[in-house]
Amino acid sequence: MKFKELKPLKEKEIYDKLSELKRDLLKDKTEAAKGSQVKNRARIKQTKKTIARLLTLLHQKKTKKEGTKNE
Repeated sequence: MKFKELKPLKEKEIYDKLSELKRDLLKDKTEAAKGSQVKNRARIKQTKKTIARLLTLLHQKKTKKEGTKNE
């Protein structure tokens, strides 16, 4: 997913998406470790990047929220 698609998500939706993606990543990694054919090896890399984007967005939203509290 692109960052532009993730930006309008609310905090709760971000946490839900994060848990879903982490579950998918774990499943894909265990399949790869077993030696079975993973449908798409690039999916692991793509999932990791999406997780990083979500964490970045979450951090930005928290920092923005804290910044408005201090003012």
